[in-house]
Amino acid sequence: MATVASQGDDLASRERQFGLSPARPAVGIPRLSRLAIEREEPLRRLSAAAADPICIVHAPAGYGKTTLLAQWAQRQMATADAPVLLWVTIDSSCNTRMPFWRHVSTLIEAAASAAEVEVAPVEPGGDISSSLLQIVEQNLEQLGSKVTLVIDAWENIADPSISEDLLRAARDSTSISLVAATRSIEPEWLRAASPYGLSFLRREDLEFTTQDYSAMARHADVPLEQREVRSAVAETAGWPFALRILLEQSRDHLHTELTGGETLAALRESLADEICRMPGAGYLLATSIVDSFSTELAEWLGADPSDRHILDIVESRGLGAWEASTAPTFRLQPVLREGLFARLGPDSARHGFRRLARWHEKNGHLARAFFSALDGEDAAHAVSLAQRAFVPITVALQRNPDALMTQRRSFFSSEPLLGLLNGIAHYRVGNTRRAVQRFMATIAVSEAQLIGRYKEPGPDQVWVQAALTAGLRLIGRYELVEPAYRRFRRMLRRVHDPHGVLESAEVLFAAEGAITLIYLGKLKEARDLLRYETEPPSGKTSRHHYYPVALALYVDAADGLVSRAESHIHELERTGLPRQFNPSFYAVPLHLARALVHLEHHRFDDAALFLNHCMIHWKTIEMWPLLLDVDVRITWQKYGPEAALTLLEERLAEKVKNPPISPQMTALIDELRGKLHVARGDLGAAHALAPARRYRAHPQLAVPRALAFLLGGQPDRALTVAQSVVDSEGLTLAKRVELGLLSASAHLRHGDEEQASRQFAEMTRLALEAGLRMVFAVMPRSDLEALLREYPRADDVRNVLATLPELFPSPDSPAILTERERVILERLDSAVTLAEIAASLSVSINTVKSQARSVYRKLGASGRAAAVSEAHRRGIL
Repeated sequence: MATVASQGDDLASRERQFGLSPARPAVGIPRLSRLAIEREEPLRRLSAAAADPICIVHAPAGYGKTTLLAQWAQRQMATADAPVLLWVTIDSSCNTRMPFWRHVSTLIEAAASAAEVEVAPVEPGGDISSSLLQIVEQNLEQLGSKVTLVIDAWENIADPSISEDLLRAARDSTSISLVAATRSIEPEWLRAASPYGLSFLRREDLEFTTQDYSAMARHADVPLEQREVRSAVAETAGWPFALRILLEQSRDHLHTELTGGETLAALRESLADEICRMPGAGYLLATSIVDSFSTELAEWLGADPSDRHILDIVESRGLGAWEASTAPTFRLQPVLREGLFARLGPDSARHGFRRLARWHEKNGHLARAFFSALDGEDAAHAVSLAQRAFVPITVALQRNPDALMTQRRSFFSSEPLLGLLNGIAHYRVGNTRRAVQRFMATIAVSEAQLIGRYKEPGPDQVWVQAALTAGLRLIGRYELVEPAYRRFRRMLRRVHDPHGVLESAEVLFAAEGAITLIYLGKLKEARDLLRYETEPPSGKTSRHHYYPVALALYVDAADGLVSRAESHIHELERTGLPRQFNPSFYAVPLHLARALVHLEHHRFDDAALFLNHCMIHWKTIEMWPLLLDVDVRITWQKYGPEAALTLLEERLAEKVKNPPISPQMTALIDELRGKLHVARGDLGAAHALAPARRYRAHPQLAVPRALAFLLGGQPDRALTVAQSVVDSEGLTLAKRVELGLLSASAHLRHGDEEQASRQFAEMTRLALEAGLRMVFAVMPRSDLEALLREYPRADDVRNVLATLPELFPSPDSPAILTERERVILERLDSAVTLAEIAASLSVSINTVKSQARSVYRKLGASGRAAAVSEAHRRGIL
């Protein structure tokens, strides 16, 4: 069990104090205050509540939540069936998803080592994605016993994903339980947790009784009369923290008095005042800018090592405690820390935060360093960090935008890069007007700095233009994204950078540029930008260096160069990837490429496995339309068009409050939606999605429109649509082949077999060379078989067709009509009017009109006569 046996000042002795019991390890439990007393009734209530999968101890500051949980944990460790207990105190170092689960994984490894259990190692540094949760859950199972996660200071969680993950872990696993202490908690989370076994301890369960206060006074060797005890408990309403301070004052004969009627602010001020009069208080003042600290960090922040003795004084008074983590850290009671920080003074606070930024930078935590530099108002350092860690910073802003909104407005006015990040933060919280104002102000400052040097912009101007492009993309202003990106590329070619400042940003610029081009539907241009990025980077093993490689593979697969993508994927897997690359968001394009390759082979289950690595990022990732495209295609192949269309609409509903996506991404989704409508026989809905003006602007939309005409018995119109865009620059190879095959089928149905054969031979050659298979699904099987009779490589195509699903109905197959629609169609084939049909069916004429229109859409007909004729042609009537 994690406990402390002695009071040595030596750091090594501190580390030895946190040894682990090999029987039932407990990791991270804080040491109890010397004034702490065991209160049987609250402990009994907590033990009963903790029997449920989820237990919440909910009370304001100073009610002894941490002490109660620590005492309960120690008792748990003494029982025969004790669980493995992992204690996490939420602070700024682990209040977002990836750092939190990274910290938990470290605790698991320590517990496993103590219990002599093998678990999968997890790299503690770098950018581990949210899928780290899955690794943690697997390792928890490997511990071989029940596990209790104790979460202290829950209210400090800045990323709602953490609380959602914890709920899922407690809900889905019978071996994991959750005990949490918090000042506040979201009601929505409690409602979600309630069905799975939720117990509560509230403030009234933690209030001190006169017996508790008497016991604490005897423990502290402070003689109090019962009258004094009753008065103190009544005046403080049983508030433990206030009672402890009153006891301290009584013991030390301090001159100031504190009554229960004083506010928390007054208590904070009084407590800080007393501590600051003690020798060595400077040690605590220097470290008050952080939630917890090691002795090494304290000295880095300017604390005098000779003053370290004050930690023992503070700990003896219950105002702080040592905690076991990867290294022992000391945590002040929050009320005291806030009071000390208020006395630090603006200049000292800025100086401390600047030192803290250097500390984080030295340890490789650039995003943390950036936010510390902001708190220290060190704009130059913040800009330097933003240039090196732009992606992690924007990810952090997505989860905690307030971190970049508390600084003075003038702080951002002279630094365009910081101004852009501030604009992104405002947009994240829904303040669009302020975000646009910040963007415009930033552009103005950047333009002013460029005056007289446009032909040779400096690195700062290039960075600002790159960030502006990404910012406009993030907020969905796609009418401005392409001009901003073109300007960035021009500036990058002309930049005056004699010291190579931008060299470290080459990978980031390539990746962000490719993402922008993908969203703009310019895959060929993205491939040109990434033409040197299809092989693993030489001599570099960081995950972000593989991001352009992953993007290049996705571009090949999405464009239709399936064989090429498959070959490079195999080579990449052979040479190996960095540790924890696969679960990171850097690997999302690679997983999408893998899924697309498997879909071409109709291996939808294998495709789903790779997509699962991506879907854990669904809520936060910018490239969600690409995930949606693959997800719906998998569902279509596995469950059919109805299920796929339902999934598509449900997923889009989840994103209704997100920033707008680009017109090209909208067309990507509508092209898939149109195909699904055709697959389910609703040809009219497919036509409505792709009118002429739309498919000419976005030529991929011509595929479902031409397909709907072909299956609706109008090959001439299908041919017109396909040939009008088949040579468009914006078409991918896959879409060009699909349109070519549709043209071949239309020629065949027109009786032009020679032209059909030429068209089919050319498109089939392209498909086989590129590794495309699913493109043949757009052609009716009867047309394929007819054209294969004269094709030299007919056996190769037939081998493809053997595993190819029939995704679309045959042009000659009956339309998918409901029973009522068939009744309406039969009546339309007679000489009765719509009013007479309505009367015979006992419905309104408007209902009959609506049902008739549905029949027309499904038959691809323009009216009553055409619908009846088409129904006879198909054999429905």
